[in-house]
Amino acid sequence: MRDWNVVVTLRGQVSRAVGLLRKLGLGPVSVSRFLDVLVMKAEDPRAVLQVLSEKAAAHPRQLACLSHVTPCDQTFTFASPEEFEAKAREDVSRYLSALGGRSFHVRIHRRGFKGRLST
Repeated sequence: MRDWNVVVTLRGQVSRAVGLLRKLGLGPVSVSRFLDVLVMKAEDPRAVLQVLSEKAAAHPRQLACLSHVTPCDQTFTFASPEEFEAKAREDVSRYLSALGGRSFHVRIHRRGFKGRLST
C-alpha cells in the first residue's frame, strides 16, 4: 500500500493484528516490508486512535498484539540519509509559522537503514 496514513507496530502475531484491524473496519490494512509493521489508509487517522482506545478499555487482551499506533499527516519515501534529511526539512517547514519561534522535538522509531540513519 503506497497511500497510507496510519502506522501500526506489533508485538508479533501479524495475522492476528491484520484480522483485528480489518474486522474493526477502520480502513484497508497492509503488511509493510518491515518486520512487525502494518500500514493503513483510514478516512480519519486520528479516529483510529479513539476507536482502539475504546476497544482497549472494553477488551484489553484483544489489542495485546498491537504495540504502537501512529496517525501520519505526511509521508514520504527516501533512498538515502541525505534524501531523508532534505524531505524531512521540507515537511517540517510547513509547521514553522505555527511554532512561532518555539522549539519542538521529533521522535523517530527507525525501521531499516541501520548504521546509516542516526536516530
